[in-house]
Amino acid sequence: MLAEDGTKGNFDTFHPFTRLPLELKCMIQDFYIRDFQRGAHFFATSENPRRIGRTLRGSIFTIENGHGLDLVAPKSLSKSNSVQDWMMENSSAYVKDGALWTMCWESRDIMTMRYRQLSEQLSRNQFISCKFTRNQERFEFKVSPEKDLFCIQPQHTRIPWCIMPFYRLPGSLSLTRLTNTAIEYDPAWLDTSKSAGGVPWLEDSPRGCFIRTLWAVAEGRMHNGFQFWIIDRNIQRRGKPWATSIPIADSDTDEEEKPEPLVFQGFDKRYVEVRGLEECTWDALKQNTAFHFLHWLQIDAGFGTGWMMMHRGRLSQDNPPLQYRDLDELVKVVCEEKL
Repeated sequence: MLAEDGTKGNFDTFHPFTRLPLELKCMIQDFYIRDFQRGAHFFATSENPRRIGRTLRGSIFTIENGHGLDLVAPKSLSKSNSVQDWMMENSSAYVKDGALWTMCWESRDIMTMRYRQLSEQLSRNQFISCKFTRNQERFEFKVSPEKDLFCIQPQHTRIPWCIMPFYRLPGSLSLTRLTNTAIEYDPAWLDTSKSAGGVPWLEDSPRGCFIRTLWAVAEGRMHNGFQFWIIDRNIQRRGKPWATSIPIADSDTDEEEKPEPLVFQGFDKRYVEVRGLEECTWDALKQNTAFHFLHWLQIDAGFGTGWMMMHRGRLSQDNPPLQYRDLDELVKVVCEEKL
């Protein structure tokens, strides 16, 4: 947009907002306040590790070996070489109403009331406040560690780093335990030439980080209720899933009895659970979805739950057998849809 003098205008901040009539301000604020139960948030990990990693020995996953425990501004999802920014091209739910907590006292009152109502709807759910500064402006937003999806962009991928269930949220001094954490799938992970002569889970790469996280989940080193997710932008949900078996006439099982997929809503997109290839469409010329990658990892690369069983860490050797048979039981897939 152009200003009156013909120069390009900057409308990141609307300074006269506080001079608008109260009724109009309330209408604008109400339009932007979060009104959904499960949000999707994107973060990068801190640039500097807080602990020095040791050589992987007894276990694939220990708190002492943790790297980069702070969550910071993410990079653009569409431009991998972009700089980190809290607002620009960020599809996180916290972008939706992040400025309203600090805009004025009226907006803060409205936000407080709305999030109190959301907490009551989610039954015992607690929102945690996060803070950051951008262009010398203070922003605040709230997230639900129990319900929301936290997509982690790993800045450190050297062994033994993996996606963890606890991080320091922006503006917080203590660790917060997260229930749903995710990583973005890259179709390049299916390039088998990358692992020629090497071991995939030892890679200093996001792919290696993802595999090590699967191993940590399989070993039961995450807390109860933890769910690992992978975001695949190469798939789209089908209106009606493909039939995968011949229906049985006397069966009482109905498609309606299948639980509804989980939906996490971001700023301008939403992320919907996809439970198998029969529920989605993809480019038939490129067999490179997250489901294809999991199949390659388990069958061709040989990194299945059976391999994990034989190579469990010293601290896990006496634990009961793994309760998982396939890798798709360790991680769930979500696709991206525009709102």
